[in-house]
Amino acid sequence: MKTLKGVSHPSLAVLCSDMRKEDMLVRVDLVNAQRGQPPTKRIKQIYVQLQTRLRRLCQDNEAGIRDMEETLAGIGYNIRWNAPIHHVEN
Repeated sequence: MKTLKGVSHPSLAVLCSDMRKEDMLVRVDLVNAQRGQPPTKRIKQIYVQLQTRLRRLCQDNEAGIRDMEETLAGIGYNIRWNAPIHHVEN
């Protein structure tokens, strides 16, 4: 259940509601497949926004609005690292 909803013990009403929504999405996908329309790929909004910001940084660099140092700093701010940052003391 945790993989479907993201919680270990959802209430019965929430579970039924989510199952209805999922059923509706599957039915829409089936109708689209019968029409010959390929299923739409669901892309998370955060990745769309990240791609837009990175594209804008590169375009600003090409247009001369930002120099290479500013562009690389902007890219660095936008990339999230999964590993924790380790500080090395001298």
